[in-house]
Amino acid sequence: MYEDTPNKEEIDWLAERMREIYDYDRLKDCDIDYLYNREFGVEAQSLIFEAMFPDEQSSIQGELRAVMMDDKRAEREALTEAEKIRLELLKKEIEVEIHRAFGHRKELRREDRNKLANSISDALGSLASLFPWG
Repeated sequence: MYEDTPNKEEIDWLAERMREIYDYDRLKDCDIDYLYNREFGVEAQSLIFEAMFPDEQSSIQGELRAVMMDDKRAEREALTEAEKIRLELLKKEIEVEIHRAFGHRKELRREDRNKLANSISDALGSLASLFPWG
């Protein structure tokens, strides 16, 4: 399905780069606020990437676009439906990785709070055993 799309190379490059940046093993050590901001960063990067391609109704595409812009790298076709679906699935995949890391950080925070609460409880119990209540 994706083998014959005109912008396959650019989308493959983006997918590889996004998967590298938003790898769960790298994200799980990040701060919760950073992860929250990364969600919006994915959306922004996606919009910027899609803006590089001409509109579907544009008559200036491919080689004509490269000649008009005087840039060989500007030879791009409009995104096909298959490419748009692929980009949307990539975005969802990255969001899942971010949410997994977010859940991991919340669980670590919960465990730290439990340890702190148990330490306080033990300290209060030790103090209480020092005083005779009789």
